[in-house]
Amino acid sequence: MATEIYASSVVIPAGTPQGAPVLIDVSFNAMVTEIVDWRVPRGPSGLMGWRLTSGGVQVMPKNLGQWLITDNERGSWVLEGLHDSGKWEIQGYNTGTHPHVVNVRFHVSPIGRAASWPNPPLLPLYSLTSAVDLTKVPPKAFQRDAPLRPPVQYQAPG
Repeated sequence: MATEIYASSVVIPAGTPQGAPVLIDVSFNAMVTEIVDWRVPRGPSGLMGWRLTSGGVQVMPKNLGQWLITDNERGSWVLEGLHDSGKWEIQGYNTGTHPHVVNVRFHVSPIGRAASWPNPPLLPLYSLTSAVDLTKVPPKAFQRDAPLRPPVQYQAPG
């Protein structure tokens, strides 16, 4: 689970062509980035596009070369398995006559700290308390030429 949040408000200047987008640094110290929240306030009306990059390499949206074109929208991305350098940028264009803003928040944890476990094992309590008593298994069951038995289906009690 994230223990800190780094927030940035990025201004995409008016008159920035799509062919020459701005690249604005929103980096922080080396941390594990778990979630990125974003919001674009009302106003761009399809004239501004942006994307999340790292070291100039596009991270979101996933389809390379594409832009997020939004107006009065927000969203979140859960990031798994990405770098922990803390190096992030917002790249954007704005063909309109007014500057527009992209707000981003990075939910982060220190490197080495256990992040939230996305898929914890779900075990019934009784499975943690019962064990097979191998002293009661007949020795012949461990012999090399012992006949094979069909697998036993486990059924929960009750």
